[in-house]
Amino acid sequence: MDDEHKVLIKKMNDLHKAWLEKAPPDHLGRLLEDLGAYTVKHFKDEEAYMEKTKYEGLATHKIIHQSLLKEFQQYAEEFKQTKALREYFFNFLKVWLSSHIRGIDMKYSPEKSKSVA
Repeated sequence: MDDEHKVLIKKMNDLHKAWLEKAPPDHLGRLLEDLGAYTVKHFKDEEAYMEKTKYEGLATHKIIHQSLLKEFQQYAEEFKQTKALREYFFNFLKVWLSSHIRGIDMKYSPEKSKSVA
């Protein structure tokens, strides 16, 4: 999952960089759509991994994923209407990174499992 997290972070950073550089809305839209599609793929892969490893927190993790996707989709919908991304969208991504990837996802990482054993 670490490799997928790196791709996810790169896609977030690419979108943020394009926004800072005032890229045209069509370019931002493509990057946003790509990030959304990859996020869906990543969440499915992560949940499959958790099922395979019999991770106890899978049900809760799925709810968290659904919540994150719902919020992401609201921002994407706002972008479709306004053709603009706002600072608060990037704050959402930053919180997502710090609390979800670096926090919640570490609970099922192999390193965590080794330290518990």
